[in-house]
Amino acid sequence: MKRIYLTMLVGLLLIGIVYAEQSGGVLIGKQNDCLQIPQECTSCSGVTLTSIQYPNMSRSYINAAMTKQGSSYNYSFCNTSSLGNYIYCTTGDVDGTDTTACKDFKITSDGGNYTTSDSITNVALIIFFFLLILGVYVLNKNIDFNKWNNSIIGKYENKNYVKLVLSSITYNIMKNSFIIYYILILPILLLIMNIAYTSSNVSMIQFIPSLIVVYLVGFIIIGIYFFGYVQEWLMNLLEEFRNSNWGVGQ
Repeated sequence: MKRIYLTMLVGLLLIGIVYAEQSGGVLIGKQNDCLQIPQECTSCSGVTLTSIQYPNMSRSYINAAMTKQGSSYNYSFCNTSSLGNYIYCTTGDVDGTDTTACKDFKITSDGGNYTTSDSITNVALIIFFFLLILGVYVLNKNIDFNKWNNSIIGKYENKNYVKLVLSSITYNIMKNSFIIYYILILPILLLIMNIAYTSSNVSMIQFIPSLIVVYLVGFIIIGIYFFGYVQEWLMNLLEEFRNSNWGVGQ
């Protein structure tokens, strides 16, 4: 089991670093903003932007002259609604030879570059929440719930109602620790979403809405089950109070 956890966590770290490395050294633009795409050519008399390939692999044939600015030719590209990698191709007369060149650029949600440092931070946080889940599991295995339940009855006998309520809530949450596990999945899911959007991983971004819907439906089902268990536990506890002649229902 420990090897499985270790392999999974190392895999997450490597995946995050790979995404970061793929973003390095690439022209980055912000979604829905215009981006100046360049073509360096000191000996060109003119450069034409011929085509742009979008992240979904479709292609637009532009065939528009690029504007010269010093030794560089630029084109203001504004159709940046899709996140991901684009490829643009240009042609120009280089010393009498018609030359074609293709480069790529990337569109992200905020125009920022997803770095290795970002990757390590996100994966470290994911590991932290996984360790929290593991910690709750270990703690749960070492709790004597029968003794805890009896202490709750003792708090009622001593009329310490504030501690009774707090202890009852904590008892039921720990007794049904799947609630804690499920809640801790939420920050992990949010971190995965952050990795997907900052790295502009289109396949992950398309999958995320379905994942959120499944999580919300599961949360409702688990919530109903949990409150059903709490109600049953309360009824049993009240029955114990009555049987002990502690004044409940007398």
